[in-house]
Amino acid sequence: MRKTRAPSLNSIGFGMRLTIGGIMLITVLFLGFGINAVAAGDGSAEPIHACAAKRLGFVRIVGASLGCFPWENSVEWNREGPPGVAGEPGPAGEAGEQGEPGPAGPQGVPGPQGEAGPAGPQGPRGPGGIVSLVQYEASETIAPGDRTVVRASCQAGEVAVSGGFRSTNPLVTLGRSWTDLDDDPGYWEVEFFNDAEHNPAFVTVFVLCSSSS
Repeated sequence: MRKTRAPSLNSIGFGMRLTIGGIMLITVLFLGFGINAVAAGDGSAEPIHACAAKRLGFVRIVGASLGCFPWENSVEWNREGPPGVAGEPGPAGEAGEQGEPGPAGPQGVPGPQGEAGPAGPQGPRGPGGIVSLVQYEASETIAPGDRTVVRASCQAGEVAVSGGFRSTNPLVTLGRSWTDLDDDPGYWEVEFFNDAEHNPAFVTVFVLCSSSS
């Protein structure tokens, strides 16, 4: 800060001859300036009032109810000026670092039941199951002392699942009863023996067949 030299008494027109009353007056002025300067720093929002000497240029702060001397000019100024124009926004700051995840919140209340969704597309057709059982029969007469095989067959596309026989002659014996599930599962066969010497035997073979869709 640049220092300003205080004016001497010679430069302000007092000359070298000062009376005791003049010295006392200058002292009172300086004391009044100091007291009022301290009083003005109380932080009040009221304007600052002061008295400025017309020739010497000294300024002393006074209360609003006090007047100035005839050789002074009354001046005042505001403690705070009017608000200035708002400045332009500054540049955006850099993004901060990622914060740590917060603790898990409490379990929320279950929401209401949602509406039913649309029906899905038609699925592929599954494998066919057994839809029906049909019985077929085959009959034959066996001469006394003869051996024969009687077959009862299913229709095309059907599979034999079981079979059996019946006879009118108690002397007829059974050789075997079977079907070929590997090569031709569409029939049932029974082998018979007529052990009678004089009477023929009437036999019937039946087969149960299933059809698949």
